[in-house]
Amino acid sequence: MTWTVLHIIAYAISSAFVALQAKYSFIGIFVLGLTTSYGGSIIRNIVLDILVSNI
Repeated sequence: MTWTVLHIIAYAISSAFVALQAKYSFIGIFVLGLTTSYGGSIIRNIVLDILVSNI
């Protein structure tokens, strides 16, 4: 469980930095962070053959 949370935070931080470089608004940073973090986690779980519902 803790690794999943750490991966979600890592995806969110990396996408937030990209959004900051592109000078997005606060809402854009928030949406891009959520989309990337949960999307990346779902793809990671599919590749590792873990149930997606565990997110």
